[in-house]
Amino acid sequence: MAVVLGLLAALAYGTSDFIGGRTTQRSTPWAVVAWGQAVALIGIAIAVPLAPGHFTSSAALWGVLAGLGSAIGSIALYRGLSTARMNVVAPLSGVMAAAVPVLVGLATGERPRLLALIGVAVALVAIVLVSLTPSSDGVERSSGIPEGLVAGGAFGLLFIGLQRPGSDSGAWPLFLCESAAVALVVAAALVAGHSLRPRPRTMTGTVTSGALALAATLLYLVSTRHGLLSIVAVLVSLYPAVTVVLAAVVLHERSTRLQVMGMLGAAAAVALIAIG
Repeated sequence: MAVVLGLLAALAYGTSDFIGGRTTQRSTPWAVVAWGQAVALIGIAIAVPLAPGHFTSSAALWGVLAGLGSAIGSIALYRGLSTARMNVVAPLSGVMAAAVPVLVGLATGERPRLLALIGVAVALVAIVLVSLTPSSDGVERSSGIPEGLVAGGAFGLLFIGLQRPGSDSGAWPLFLCESAAVALVVAAALVAGHSLRPRPRTMTGTVTSGALALAATLLYLVSTRHGLLSIVAVLVSLYPAVTVVLAAVVLHERSTRLQVMGMLGAAAAVALIAIG
């Protein structure tokens, strides 16, 4: 169950990032993130009464921290997706988004089986391979590296924050996460003087991206209640493979042999984690 839900979350996140990145190229990261988070907040506000759970101080604390990660990660990611190659920024964010929860999970006592641990290691290597893209001088590097790393670290905080309160809190952590994210993005944009007004013909992409992100986060939240953080977070962090494939199909961004090897490695990692 956790494996299936984690992979579905990765599919939704990857598609959301692709649509959001494309929309940001015609608008601004601040407007796309703010309105997308607002859509997610409305959706989760409807879902909270339907999900059994209690409001707790732990849910409040971790929910707000998750919201901080969501806000920073989304701005950094969409900024990178709009100014650099998608097949660089998204995979780099995936490396950090996977590594941080794995370290926290292991540090807090999680002990996955050997095959699952091998799968986690293979997945991390696969994400790194997918992130490599050649520059004009043949050196593997890209200008999207800072945005990708910041986004991934922040998303790692998001994943940890949503998992820590436990199943007794229901959907409250996600509601508090989205509330904090919207407040932080709007406040930061106003202080920095960025416009939150959406550009013409960008609302469809913004709303679609926000709805997919909400679906992905809900799937992740449920999956953490059926599996280990160190496993589920890695599966969800395979979302860059979806973004890379969409970029190749829609934008005709070429993938290198190393990137293809990385995507094959990701498939192998999923198999190992599922068996383990």
